[in-house]
Amino acid sequence: MALSFTPKVRAERYLVASLLLMPILASAHVELDSPNGAEAIVSGQSFAIQWHLSVLHNTQDWDLWYSSQGAAGPWTMIAADIPYESETVVDQVLAYEWSVPAESSSQAWIHVQQDNSGTDYEDVSDVSFLILVGGDFTGEGNVDQSDLALWESGFGMTSQVIHADGDANVDGDVDGTDFLHWQRDNGIGSLVAAKSVPEPISCGLFVFGSIMLCMRVR
Repeated sequence: MALSFTPKVRAERYLVASLLLMPILASAHVELDSPNGAEAIVSGQSFAIQWHLSVLHNTQDWDLWYSSQGAAGPWTMIAADIPYESETVVDQVLAYEWSVPAESSSQAWIHVQQDNSGTDYEDVSDVSFLILVGGDFTGEGNVDQSDLALWESGFGMTSQVIHADGDANVDGDVDGTDFLHWQRDNGIGSLVAAKSVPEPISCGLFVFGSIMLCMRVR
């Protein structure tokens, strides 16, 4: 026998279904893709923040913030009113080049907001990510000769490399580029005497000499 419902029952069922569906849609209009947790980003460099639309909406523009102190903030504005392209489609990757601030943090988060003519929607990183001062290999919050010593010990490594080995740009090896990061950052977070900062010419000679020596050994 076919089942039938009175208009009142149908309306109640439709209301229940709508209430169950609304939170899913509201939380899925915009989704942050990167950084979305556990990444290691080097301060002073450019990083592409990426996000996408999951549901088309009457979007006007985008806002981006970051926090270096956890998901509760405080939040610092990265960019406001980033233009929305009208031809944007669902799941299309959108990006903004972020100049990563010169600070270190183990509790960094990104917040993206979709500004609409009606309700605004937002998303944040799933878990925290790292902001590293490139030359701070010891993790002490400053860059000095002890960090240079770690770079010297790790120079030439190409496998299972971590930042503490002297990998300033987190690209999986320890080489002359990482030394140049240390040179740029030397003195951050502490008072370092001028004489402890290598002269640019001697630094360049040291880097190239080290690279040539490494190549001969290999």
